[in-house]
Amino acid sequence: MQSYTSYRAIGDLAKYNQSLLTKYFKLPRKKVPSYSTIRRVLMGLNWSDLLYSFNE
Repeated sequence: MQSYTSYRAIGDLAKYNQSLLTKYFKLPRKKVPSYSTIRRVLMGLNWSDLLYSFNE
């Protein structure tokens, strides 16, 4: 996943792995978010808190 650095590339990754992601995250619509939704979510993250959570 490290080569997926743009929002569109991350959206493409989600689209290509749609069946796996909808099953793993138990998405009710069997549809992954668009790249613009992914962008809005990532822009709203507090990266310090996320890093802290991963390092616990």
